[in-house]
Amino acid sequence: MNIADHDSPKEKHEEILETIGVSLENGAAKAADLQDKDITLPRLEKLISSNHIYIDAENYIHFLPKGEREFLSLIRRHRLTERFLHDVLDFSEEDGAEAIICKMEHIVTEDFADSICTLLGHPTVSPAGKPIPPGRCCIQGKDRLRPLILALNRMEAGETGTIAFISSTDNMVLDRLGAMGLIPGVNLSLKQKKPAVVIQFEQTVLSMDDEYANAIFLRRNIHRPQ
Repeated sequence: MNIADHDSPKEKHEEILETIGVSLENGAAKAADLQDKDITLPRLEKLISSNHIYIDAENYIHFLPKGEREFLSLIRRHRLTERFLHDVLDFSEEDGAEAIICKMEHIVTEDFADSICTLLGHPTVSPAGKPIPPGRCCIQGKDRLRPLILALNRMEAGETGTIAFISSTDNMVLDRLGAMGLIPGVNLSLKQKKPAVVIQFEQTVLSMDDEYANAIFLRRNIHRPQ
């Protein structure tokens, strides 16, 4: 989305920082090369005066600490939203995902981003393989927290949960799981993980391959059964 497509000064400011930051991720950001992206010299001068960036003698743009912090926060919100739309809602570019992401990244708060991050298990890359900067929840998560929703094969043997959603690009996997009665809202317990994943739900005990276990996402119970 072009800078001019954004109405509010805040969104324009963040889009300029994002454009500069992504250019730096890709190697370098030269002021002259950003003119066709509607990043004019007056806009760059405004960022210089607010201590977000500086431009060296060869016309290359560099972040100052303030600018880098804001960019990392913004790109984290962008890529977590992208990850959520891709993994949970199965939204693609054809569904208008990019336009939604470009709006949501300016609305999503840090706390909400942490909630998405925890929900998704603290992903480190976007669907396109771009890095997702870690947040506060990632540091806490490594120490003492586990995501509320996990893929079945990431749970521990003995844990129980309720199916939150099924996510797979393979229609055969979706159809097979549905035919077995494994749909959102079903409670199950993970009996074992090796040599095969074994689950129990209702009166059924079932063994399955990793391909199927990867597709089942559960809202896990906080406490294990006694």
